[in-house]
Amino acid sequence: MTGNHETSRSAEVTLDGQTYLVDYTINGSCYYDPGKLSGPPEDCYPPDGGVEDYEIKIDGVFGDDGLPIVEDAPSNDKLIAEIEKDDPSNYLFESWLEAGPDEPDYPDDEG
Repeated sequence: MTGNHETSRSAEVTLDGQTYLVDYTINGSCYYDPGKLSGPPEDCYPPDGGVEDYEIKIDGVFGDDGLPIVEDAPSNDKLIAEIEKDDPSNYLFESWLEAGPDEPDYPDDEG
């Protein structure tokens, strides 16, 4: 199974001694193969899944007081670099599995 998915999250990010609450959206392409766990050993293989690629979009940056930071907000690149230290692709993959990935759409065989 493969599919594109999007989920929103929040993360605490500390830069230069200042802590920010960052709302962000992560979207990307996920895949999952349940594997084959029974039958002849030569035909069996373990489950496999993950995220092939993803991107992060910053939706909002808030200070300790919960108010939006507009003028002195760190750059999106710095915020994303800190968010990526926590491997957000795991959150995307878990959200995709929880949402119940659909079977891929295949074109009808109409001749």
